[in-house]
Amino acid sequence: MKSLNQFLNEKLMITSKVDKKEMRLIQKAIYKELQKNNTTGKFYRDTNWAGVGKVKEDIMNALHSLYSKTKHDYDCSIAPINGGYRKNDDGTQWKEYEILLYLGKKEEPFMKGHLNCHAAGSMEDPFDMYDMTVMIYV
Repeated sequence: MKSLNQFLNEKLMITSKVDKKEMRLIQKAIYKELQKNNTTGKFYRDTNWAGVGKVKEDIMNALHSLYSKTKHDYDCSIAPINGGYRKNDDGTQWKEYEILLYLGKKEEPFMKGHLNCHAAGSMEDPFDMYDMTVMIYV
């Protein structure tokens, strides 16, 4: 059984701020997990954006693996920005998502990133196939 002091110390660690060193550790862990599973290195063919769910799963696995090093609980959300769909003047299309990383259940994110799904399908249906890139900012 934990003493009151140990319990309070753990709670204080969970509510403390994340420093740049820890942010770099998080960024590296996320990129490593995505690379290990080749999540962003392949094409997806689905109508329900299953690739985005795989990215979130990899991010959460990376964050959970850091608990023993940082003693922090993290959470993540991925949501499209203003509907998500974008189109350049040259006709290229993509869907843009914002990645938000939270410390525990805090309301304000401590890190952000972007997930872009690049249309790689046919001229008739550009999003019939897509690939993805992830950028996490420190």
